[in-house]
Amino acid sequence: MSGRPIDLRNKAVFVGFAEQSYPEQRDDFYTVFSRTDGLDLSGVEIAATSFANLLDNRGVRPLEAPWWALSILCRGLGVGMLLFWLPGSAAVGGAGFLAVTMAGTAYALFSTYGIWLQLLVPLAVQLPAAMAGALLWQRLDSRRESRRLHRTLGLYLPRGATEALARHAGDVASLGGRSLQGVCMATDAARYTRLSESMQPDALRALLNQYFDVLFAPVRRHGGDVSDVVGDAMLAIWSRGPAPALREAACRAALEIIAALDDFNRTNGEARLPTRIGLHCGPIQLGNVGAVDHFEYRAVGDVVNAASRIEGLSKHLGTRILVSAAMVEDLPGFITRELGEFRLAGKTQSLVIYELLATTGQEADRYRGLREAFARGLHAFRARDWLAAIAAFNACLEHTADDGPARYYLELCQRYQRKPRPANWHGVVSMRRK
Repeated sequence: MSGRPIDLRNKAVFVGFAEQSYPEQRDDFYTVFSRTDGLDLSGVEIAATSFANLLDNRGVRPLEAPWWALSILCRGLGVGMLLFWLPGSAAVGGAGFLAVTMAGTAYALFSTYGIWLQLLVPLAVQLPAAMAGALLWQRLDSRRESRRLHRTLGLYLPRGATEALARHAGDVASLGGRSLQGVCMATDAARYTRLSESMQPDALRALLNQYFDVLFAPVRRHGGDVSDVVGDAMLAIWSRGPAPALREAACRAALEIIAALDDFNRTNGEARLPTRIGLHCGPIQLGNVGAVDHFEYRAVGDVVNAASRIEGLSKHLGTRILVSAAMVEDLPGFITRELGEFRLAGKTQSLVIYELLATTGQEADRYRGLREAFARGLHAFRARDWLAAIAAFNACLEHTADDGPARYYLELCQRYQRKPRPANWHGVVSMRRK
């Protein structure tokens, strides 16, 4: 040493070799502070640093166990809540931000207070586990929400419509339709208008819910979908399966609806809802209908309109279930009777209409005499033999006093006696009103 003497009183002096050049080093040790060019810390530097840490009580120390456990718990809760709250893409960015924040906090504590925070557990275990758990939970929650949404929409839409709407959620207007062969069932309650005038709205709503529960159950049971409900009217469709099976399923559902409604009306006193049903089959279009900000998923086509008109014809004939000839063509297992050929209100093409009475074996003898007498009357009616037709329809009333079709044709025969039909008339009855 040269120059002014250094006062070493109350000082600790370490004498050793410390060289800034790697080739000159002899007393060297590899540490975390070793340089990339190979220069390590010398022994005297390590000894001096250790002595200074002891003297100033600034040694590098880990966080005490209770505080470390508390930090892990709090950090885990915070990280978990943040990542669970953020959406998927933001959660990944949030995890990266938290990793940088944890590393920065650890560096600040180490450089300022000499506190060593373990980063292996937070960064390599806790943070990835929290992120994976959050993403998994969000995925499962999204699926649960999707299932809840499908179940909710299923209360308002036919089966399959919810998936179609979900696929086109961003552009509902572009949702195309499906052309298919199906069966349409249209129903209407006879006394609904009168009941709606005499009942409170809440009581009427409760009655309608019970009523539709009776209607929907057979439709669902036989593979149909409820497409539309307006007031007291229901439109149901069958569109999945071969045509004969669809027609049979719809006919069985109609008969079960009438039987169930008989029980329903017996238990409701004055709040009875006698119901008419019309069935028709053919090509239908099932899809999105609407514009601007209001759309409905429904069946459209001539078959839908015809089914409604057939149901309306039942009001004039006093029947309960009417079907088109196409519905029962080559369809065994049902008792029917032909009621004639009708040009329904608003239609140009005529349809041969049948009454669906029962399934084969259900009181077949009960309907035999009525069907035979009515067939004779219908044949005479088409031949313009009014007297023979009147006699046959009177025979129907002797068999079944309240037979609506026989009464209807009796009135027609008497009217046509007074006002003869034109020469080109072939037995088609034109309906002016639904």
